Amino acid sequence: MFEEVLVTLIALLPLLAPWALRHVEGFSAKLHDEGKILTRSPKRIEPQRQNLNSEIKHINKLETEESNTNPQTQTLNNLPAVAPKEALHTIVNTEELGLYHLPSKLHKYVIGPSGSVIKGIQSSNEVMIDLRPEQDNVKIVHPNSSEHNIQSAFEQIERTLGEVGWFYESGVWIEKLAYDEIFSKWNGKIELEAASMKKCFEDAKSNFDSGNKEEAKNLSNAGKVHQENMHNYKKQCAKEVFEFLNSKFDDYVIDLHGQLVTEAMEFVSERIDKLHGKATQPLQIITGAGNHSDGGGAKIKPAVVKYLLDKNLKFEQINNGTINVTL
Repeated sequence: MFEEVLVTLIALLPLLAPWALRHVEGFSAKLHDEGKILTRSPKRIEPQRQNLNSEIKHINKLETEESNTNPQTQTLNNLPAVAPKEALHTIVNTEELGLYHLPSKLHKYVIGPSGSVIKGIQSSNEVMIDLRPEQDNVKIVHPNSSEHNIQSAFEQIERTLGEVGWFYESGVWIEKLAYDEIFSKWNGKIELEAASMKKCFEDAKSNFDSGNKEEAKNLSNAGKVHQENMHNYKKQCAKEVFEFLNSKFDDYVIDLHGQLVTEAMEFVSERIDKLHGKATQPLQIITGAGNHSDGGGAKIKPAVVKYLLDKNLKFEQINNGTINVTL
């Protein structure tokens, strides 16, 4: 019996061989495909690494340009050029589509006489605008969630409020007229001291070259006094602007609009020192996007990021001009 079965199997071998070969080849190809998938997996995160590296390189480039053009940033030269591995940070955007901060006291300008302004914005952009005074927000809705229409509608709101002295940046509305009054008050004093300082130093050099060294020394000392006065006026201006913009916030929000790098970093350092070890929520730092900066782009944001990296503090960039710091 056994011999008969064996003879039958031997006879069937030529017929079974192609079927077995096809199944072996199919199984092998499946393993190969799975292997290729596994080998691709690490590459899936490579673009994220490249994006993060590009972000850090961009920050380093901006910081180098800033330090070369503004002596106030020289103190940043000692900060590390590359972030430590444990300090890599997530960049996210938590803004809800069409939801914007808009203080309730500004709603009347958006509504306009008999609702004429808001009706015009809604009609021209095919959107619905929901003003929420209890939340100091405005919600702009488009039937197809068109980002273009929503953004266009908000830009019209910006222009409308700009006509009555308000401008918007990084989620913050700033009263431009009062804002400018502060700068005007201090800039006159700063410019006067700067001019006096320059004249004293120039006259000191002229007297020194002429051999009148005693007078040159007196003029040089006078120039230093004007220089000190100029720096003090700058600090007082920075403090008044800071208090004006931050009076409505608690300790967990800090707005750096209108600041130079040196003063901005002093405010950041002071607030972090105050909250460190006892913070109950993240510190929100509003750096601004740099849209109103002189040529060269944002200066405060790169300085703040470098400072946080140096301190090895965890943070998230929640939009183009706002950073949340975990303390």
